[in-house]
Amino acid sequence: MSSSSHPTVSWQTYVLVYFALLALTLLTTYLADQPLPVPEIIVAMAIALTKTALVVLIFMHLWHSSWLTWLIVAAGVLFLGVMLLLTFADYMTRSPDWLPGRTLPAPMSVFLGW
Repeated sequence: MSSSSHPTVSWQTYVLVYFALLALTLLTTYLADQPLPVPEIIVAMAIALTKTALVVLIFMHLWHSSWLTWLIVAAGVLFLGVMLLLTFADYMTRSPDWLPGRTLPAPMSVFLGW
């Protein structure tokens, strides 16, 4: 057997991360019905980013990867951020036809149940 260039991750680490992911999922479910002092989307996104970081760093072995892999992941995250920013910028420039007192086109009103 040839030796691997990456350090091996122990099974205890996988189990610990698995239970951390389960705990964060339960926390998300619990907080969905609780009144929070901050907007719920901020808390939900913080938990989701934490879970994403755990999966990418541990299960996808990014923690022990080379700098080139980190650079490619950073480029992907940057590209995703730019695409989301452009999408939200486009959304914010649309006319607010859905505000109260305005009518929706027929297919959209049927889809939304109005």
